[in-house]
Amino acid sequence: MKKVKISNKLFIFLIIIIIIWTAWLVIYKSDNIKVKVEEIYKKATEKTYVARRVIVSVDSSSILCNDMNYASFTKKEDIGFTQGQVVDIYYDGSFLLSYPGHFSNVKKIKIVKEESDYEVPDYVLQYLYSRETSIEVVECTKTGMKVKIKDSNEISYTYPNMYEISKLVENEEYTGKGEKIGKDTENSVSGFTRNRISN
Repeated sequence: MKKVKISNKLFIFLIIIIIIWTAWLVIYKSDNIKVKVEEIYKKATEKTYVARRVIVSVDSSSILCNDMNYASFTKKEDIGFTQGQVVDIYYDGSFLLSYPGHFSNVKKIKIVKEESDYEVPDYVLQYLYSRETSIEVVECTKTGMKVKIKDSNEISYTYPNMYEISKLVENEEYTGKGEKIGKDTENSVSGFTRNRISN
């Protein structure tokens, strides 16, 4: 058997190729592992919850559900929501603290059933249809006041018998400009610090 001699230059060239190929494999594999780990972590931390609700009211960008919570959607996500539909709301499991409440980070709203025999409670109807109301102060004294309430809602609202009278006074620390609190988002406008206090 004849021995084949490999020149020093060819041997060095082969070693360099093997080193480059090995380094490329290590980098490629480690990047893939990193991506897979990131995907697994993302899936684990972004758990999706599903809430089944009945729609009691619809506007251009949200639905009000039977539990007095809103779920927002974009124009593209509007799949023909109407009052009385049963829907599944996919969200991150938390609610925004407001009244009515809001489902946080709504990912999808799916229509499960077109009609429901759910009877909307009076307190929800009162919230929905208590817009046509005016309250006029007829007489105001140190001991009490008379008010005239005009309520032309379909379902009349329940009004309290006790009211508080406050006097608006200028806040001495007010600089002349309100300071913005937080940032505006697609679905909300941030508030301002108050420029008046009441006594």
